[in-house]
Amino acid sequence: MKLNKRYIFFILLLLAILGGGIIVSNLNIAADIFSADTLKIARKKTNEIKQNSVVGSETGGLVAKPILKPGDTGSWFKIKADPGTIWNGEIIVINQNSIESFTALIYAVDVEATSGGFAPKSSDANKIEAKWVTIDTPELELSPASSKIVPIKIEFPENATPGEHAIAIMVEPKPVATDASGGAPVVTIQTRVGIRTYITLSGEVVIAAEMAEPVLSGEHPYVIRTRITNKGNSIIKPNVIATFFDQSGAKIDTAQSANIYEIFPGGGADVDVSWDYDKPGTYKAKLLISFADKNEERELTINVTEKPKEEDKTRAVAAAPIIVQNQSSVPVVALIVGAFVVIILIGLIIFLLLRQRKKDITPDQLQQLLKQYAAQQPVPPAPPSNPSPPPPPPQQKP
Repeated sequence: MKLNKRYIFFILLLLAILGGGIIVSNLNIAADIFSADTLKIARKKTNEIKQNSVVGSETGGLVAKPILKPGDTGSWFKIKADPGTIWNGEIIVINQNSIESFTALIYAVDVEATSGGFAPKSSDANKIEAKWVTIDTPELELSPASSKIVPIKIEFPENATPGEHAIAIMVEPKPVATDASGGAPVVTIQTRVGIRTYITLSGEVVIAAEMAEPVLSGEHPYVIRTRITNKGNSIIKPNVIATFFDQSGAKIDTAQSANIYEIFPGGGADVDVSWDYDKPGTYKAKLLISFADKNEERELTINVTEKPKEEDKTRAVAAAPIIVQNQSSVPVVALIVGAFVVIILIGLIIFLLLRQRKKDITPDQLQQLLKQYAAQQPVPPAPPSNPSPPPPPPQQKP
């Protein structure tokens, strides 16, 4: 049976389209893998390595410390002043890296008044107290293993609010220019060193706070959360002590907040008390919230359930569904090579089939081939009509 050439062409075209589709699909995967986001992550990691080569940790890098005046203690500035006055101080900036030099940027920022702790705002945030600060050397060149002293001046306005304020004097290396070829944005990790600066301005000091109703969450342990907002002009550090009673009014347990935050004026923080109790029942929690010399009380009812056994926890974990991310673990190059191998194998099979069909000869085709072979053979010459006798054999001498 003779295979139609158009049919062969159609099969090869179909294979080409199939292989092309596989290749394009894998190229799309490759495009996703090497997308702008991935390039940003790669550049981010590179910049992080570069940055850490300049700004190290304990082994070397950038260090900034306040130069305290006689009688001052601690590792930050604590300033007491009157509105309308000027305070002058100094900081020392050290490059502990013994190989590379860098340029340090020095500026002041306000402090976030949320979630407690000391959280400097970004350098481009709207400044309030930070406007009071003047730095004569905002950019500082530091050679390897060197240090320089930078003067700091703070001018307190006449109409500044009495009470406590907080700012941060930040020191960071100037970003190094990076290649942003391809149009993808470059993401850098900038390490900053902050010097705390607490300011107390003379005048009427107001200590006030607002406590929201406590909220219960979780089980074993139970977490009692109270939102506290600083309504005064002084920094407060609230502490919460919870006392627990059963239905008869008997005291059964106490617990204290583990996270004691500094809350700046106008800011707020969530203060948590964790309590774990095994005996099921209904209990009352009385909260004593104290800050400075003030105390506030709150109450909360807690319904304690039976604590699950360890085997129940294990069973719950075993029964939990396993979520597998939709990610391909096969490399893109392997997929492309596999597509080419499949196409080559299919083409080889078709070639072998065509070759086998050429070997399958019908009897009529065999007879025709034999006739063609006989016709192509040369005809042998005819023998002569009067053949001459053969010559006599030579005689032997005696």
